[in-house]
Amino acid sequence: LGGGRRAPNVMLVGWGEGLDEAARYLNSINLSNNIRAQSWYGEGCFSYFFNGVADTYGSNFAYTNLKRKGYVVLYVSQWQRQLPSNKFLSIFAQFSPEHVIRIGDIEYARIYNMQDAPLLVPQAFAE
Repeated sequence: LGGGRRAPNVMLVGWGEGLDEAARYLNSINLSNNIRAQSWYGEGCFSYFFNGVADTYGSNFAYTNLKRKGYVVLYVSQWQRQLPSNKFLSIFAQFSPEHVIRIGDIEYARIYNMQDAPLLVPQAFAE
């Protein structure tokens, strides 16, 4: 019926798979452990493996706060469920992730370097 490539389009996937790999990727690029990252699962699956400072973002995000963080990790269940909001996810549609975590044919996590974030903030995100 389409396998892993089709699965995220027809059913909800993601129970934390790949967040360990996302943390390990970030650990590998900054061995000094002073890196900061935000994740929907900042307290939990991601933080168990991440050596830096993990923060959790929620529905009350501020673009400028995201910009000050080193990295943002988005997870498959977020873009499937539009969490924390469509407005939040549209920020990341403006630029490419630095790294993508795939297991088999399923994309589980996208890692965004906030230093690469767009300089122009859409009016909807202005504070």
